[in-house]
Amino acid sequence: MNVVDVGGANASGIDGAAEGRPLGVVVLTYPCETAARLVAHLGASGIRVRAVILERRGLVGRARRVQRMVGWWHTVLLTARKVGRILRRAPREEWRSGACYARYAPEVLVVSDLNSRQCRSVLSRLEPDIAIIGEAGLLCPDIFSMPRFGTLNMHPGMLPDYRGLSSVWWAVYEGGQTGATLHFVDRNIDTGPIVSRRAVPPLPGDTFESLQRRIVDTNLDMVVQALHRLSRERFLPAVPQPSFAGKTYHAMPLELRRTAVQRLAAATEPRPGGA
Repeated sequence: MNVVDVGGANASGIDGAAEGRPLGVVVLTYPCETAARLVAHLGASGIRVRAVILERRGLVGRARRVQRMVGWWHTVLLTARKVGRILRRAPREEWRSGACYARYAPEVLVVSDLNSRQCRSVLSRLEPDIAIIGEAGLLCPDIFSMPRFGTLNMHPGMLPDYRGLSSVWWAVYEGGQTGATLHFVDRNIDTGPIVSRRAVPPLPGDTFESLQRRIVDTNLDMVVQALHRLSRERFLPAVPQPSFAGKTYHAMPLELRRTAVQRLAAATEPRPGGA
């Protein structure tokens, strides 16, 4: 098992020999806890991941990516937290290391951008049947259409109602339904055909951290079920989303997050006399 920086490697040295697996699965992602859990969950479920393609950007690129996802204020807070960890010499999160993914995939390939020529070259060599997004920004059609059956995205929200960012937060803030959706990727934000979706309501005592973790758990199970079906049938049915329905959200501002936390606490507070 090896970790290869594609930026410094010849494309001919990236591709491994095909091993006759009926379904070639590739994971496209930034280094993140969700991606690490995805790869581990697939391995534990008997699904072999052909390769993990990691996008690693420089400091400025990472800051811009986080800013697009959560806004400037939250970016500042996350940066301050990271600096604090460095000053405290806190241990590095395991999911930041390529070795974390190499436990479950024979190849871990590092690219500067998932939409780059590097990534296209890697996908061309691997010829995957299906790609799964761990966590990533918008992919261009040249990338998400390369796998034979397309690219799947795990969305932590109920589509088409809560597209975009901060889906769990917006659903709680608005009193909507929280849950998980697995869908094919298309040109727009979370508008591709839906493979499956499942409600994950808050439980008594839930925090946003525990609720989001259960939503990710649900997403992971949905991916495994979909891949097993695709492996058996070589077809994965999906329902197109209506163009007139749904809404796309931006990152929730910090002041609204405080309100959302209060509303989640009120909604999950144990009732007197309850079990």
